[in-house]
Amino acid sequence: MTAEPHRLRLSVGFDGARRGPVRTIALLGSLVAAALGGLGFALAGPVLAAILAGPVLLATVLMVVFVVRAAAWLDGTRLTVRGLRTRTVDLAAARSVELRHLQRREVGPVPGIDVVAKAPPISALVAQAGGVVVRLRFVSGVATELPAEQLRALADAVSAGDCPGAAEAAAWLRDAARAGGPTGD
Repeated sequence: MTAEPHRLRLSVGFDGARRGPVRTIALLGSLVAAALGGLGFALAGPVLAAILAGPVLLATVLMVVFVVRAAAWLDGTRLTVRGLRTRTVDLAAARSVELRHLQRREVGPVPGIDVVAKAPPISALVAQAGGVVVRLRFVSGVATELPAEQLRALADAVSAGDCPGAAEAAAWLRDAARAGGPTGD
């Protein structure tokens, strides 16, 4: 009898301690929907109010659900990433594994001054198996990086596979863990 693999929750997504962004999204979406609904009601009644406010409320609910549901975990070699949908791929049996570097641009804080600097790339691990594509970003939207022990666990899971890109991805993950994170800070 084999032991169940240990589930390692990765530092991705909503952890409960950061409720500020969720509250901000909900509050702003509600305010915009209320303003549009009030305007629509004043101009033409409840039908226009619903037409104007409905999409804003729907978008707000979807954003909140996406932020709250976002998570990722590793069960042995099985990587699961959850957003609006949950996708799982076994890294040991993946058809391909690759690293993608998504460039961001940061604009200087002073309006009117044309200072544009490239920010460090946000790295993502993309794995494919059986028609399923899983994309795991190493830096979250609030700039929280995966800790070294989680990067090493991902490297071990990726190195169990023999697909194109697995060896390079595992080596990069181990290097990033030694350097203190994906951006080397």
